Amino acid sequence: MQFKDIAVKVANVELYYKAVHFFLQEQPDLINDFLNVLALRVDHTCVVDIMRKAGYLPLVKLYMVSIQSNNVWRRKTMKGWESIDLHDNFDEIGLAQKVSLIA
Repeated sequence: MQFKDIAVKVANVELYYKAVHFFLQEQPDLINDFLNVLALRVDHTCVVDIMRKAGYLPLVKLYMVSIQSNNVWRRKTMKGWESIDLHDNFDEIGLAQKVSLIA
């Protein structure tokens, strides 16, 4: 609780990402709560990349759902056509290229 309270008072954005790494090591089961506290201060794409690289992407599903209304393009994390229908900020050409490779 104290860590979350102090983290939001920090002005250096890079420290937010270091705090995310630290929180993953110390309290991974509470990471969604921590990310929701930082939601207005971090770049969501960076956070999703951190989670993907650490292998914790499934753990932050609640966070990703909560930020999806921000209409942020999250490469490799957008799943399903419903997401595309609801949000227009995505890499259309990249998606078309991937679909043409699969089909």
